[in-house]
Amino acid sequence: MELRKSFLQYRWLIIQILLCFIIFIVSLLFFNSIIISIALSMTALSLKPQIQKFNTSKLNKRRENEFMMFVYSLSSMLSVGKSFEHAFRESVIELAKEKNYYIILEDLRHVCMCFDINMSISESLKQLANMYKIESILNFSNIVELAILQGGSLEDIIDKTVTMIQERDEVEKELDVIITQKRFELIVMLSFVPLMIIYLRTVSGGFYAAMYGTVKGRIIMTICLGMYILSGYIGKKIVDIKV
Repeated sequence: MELRKSFLQYRWLIIQILLCFIIFIVSLLFFNSIIISIALSMTALSLKPQIQKFNTSKLNKRRENEFMMFVYSLSSMLSVGKSFEHAFRESVIELAKEKNYYIILEDLRHVCMCFDINMSISESLKQLANMYKIESILNFSNIVELAILQGGSLEDIIDKTVTMIQERDEVEKELDVIITQKRFELIVMLSFVPLMIIYLRTVSGGFYAAMYGTVKGRIIMTICLGMYILSGYIGKKIVDIKV
């Protein structure tokens, strides 16, 4: 479990190392120069903020999914007549019993600690919602707060909320399948260029001499690399759809 936690915390570093390696290999194919390839691979270091942002978004997406699982369990606990606070604690205990590692578990335990110091339910959930700015947690927090202020039935409101979340999740899963398919197609298309260069270098000695042995060839390969990077950037923007 600790290994999983460490992996999630430092996943951005693993991604950065892999990105350096990929840039090095692609640069080597285009320029056939180790020095130039090493220099270009170092550009991945400048992408650290973007990589960390990407990693944070992945972690928040996982937190959101885990929180939705927790809400389902909470709804079940409330349906048997337990109070919100007791149902919340029981749901946290049930989540902790599972073998899977849940990154949101510590945050949910912190909410339970807030209950112990007599902090209100709405304030405790607000702390969790403001910590990550995740839309689903913010919405749930607001719904619980309104239900408490207006004296509504938490059980009925949360049950309806769970039903709405399930309907939304079904739509998101369908969209996610389509987006994943398009991203895979983009990766396959982008892999054609390096594979084509490897093939030409293997079967055609003239290609090697013309592209790497002359100034004109190196200029052409530089332009091709620029077009390759631009096409990858445009393709990423096309498939980067927020679900």
